[in-house]
Formats: sequence, structure tokens, C-alpha cells
Amino acid sequence: SVSLVFEGDWIQNFDGHGGLVQTMNCDQSRNSIAVGCHLLEGAICHLLRHCGDEARRFATCEHEYRPTSTALDLARVVLAFAKGSWESSFLFANLDSVAMLGITASAIMIARYGAPSLPRSIFLT
Repeated sequence: SVSLVFEGDWIQNFDGHGGLVQTMNCDQSRNSIAVGCHLLEGAICHLLRHCGDEARRFATCEHEYRPTSTALDLARVVLAFAKGSWESSFLFANLDSVAMLGITASAIMIARYGAPSLPRSIFLT
């Protein structure tokens, strides 16, 4: 077996490595301390850049590790899903009815139990 281990990749410390263990420099460490050199795509491009491909099997190899961009894309997808779920929900479709129900229930509770008292500090500031 062959293991490629990057210097500064702290994730590799959680595994045992048998057979041939080759240590390589990390050229993505400026992008992320966490896993900038741990991904396989980065390792393949690193090998092609530094060792070459004499048989010319690869025209080019580009790998850009951008965790912030990926996190933002994921957040956009989650928000779009949440918005779509909300807009297709019963509450959104009947929002005016739901609001009227809430106002009516509040009015009944106030009429029965009285309005809640507010802390004095609200009026003193």
C-alpha cells in the first residue's frame, strides 16, 4: 500500500499508515489550516505539477480549495429550500387567517386574564 501524507495535515494523525508512506509539501496551506491539503483532488494536482505526466494523459489539472465559497453556496441552497418549504406551507397560504386567529386568541386571553404587566425598567429608559 502507498499513503500520501502532507506536512501540516493534522487529519492524517488519526489514521495508521502502512506500507510506503510518502510525505509531501502542502502548497494549499495558505488557504486553510484545517483541510487545505487533505483532499484527493489537491494531491493529484500537486503530483502532476511537481512530477509531471510524461505520457500526457492529463491536459491540465486545476484544484482550488475555497471553503468559504462552498459554505456560502451551501447556505444559499439551504435558505432557498427553507423559503420554498415555507411558501408552499399551509401557514403561508393562509397567513391572513392564521394572523386573525392569533389576534383573536390574544384578545380572548387579555379579556379573560388581563393584560400582562410590563417591567418598570422599560418606561424608565
